[in-house]
Amino acid sequence: MAYILVIDDDYQFRKLMNIVLTQEGHEVAAASDGYVGLAMCLDHLPDVVVTDMIMPNKEGLGTIIDLKKEYPNLKIIAVSGGGCSHGSEDYLELAEKHGADFCFSKPFKAKDLVSVVGEMVAN
Repeated sequence: MAYILVIDDDYQFRKLMNIVLTQEGHEVAAASDGYVGLAMCLDHLPDVVVTDMIMPNKEGLGTIIDLKKEYPNLKIIAVSGGGCSHGSEDYLELAEKHGADFCFSKPFKAKDLVSVVGEMVAN
């Protein structure tokens, strides 16, 4: 199937995404922040990146910007539990403006993520 990189500082979320996506036949790697995720992309470019927006060290928006700059065709899914970043724009709106292909607000249904990942890797 596909190689998926999940970037999130929440260990339980990474573990759940690994289980859900592995059950669908995907190979899954995980990173705890954007710096680790970017380094992992240099070793093995994923088909899809699922990144949280609010993380310590390197947060999601900067990660998306850096990924799209280096790999413009990389498919990215942004996820966030909420919060505002710059004025009235929320993190997911900013993620879309900077290249995220799809956004989910936490919590979301695993089947919805599986569906979006499936569409992304089919195209």
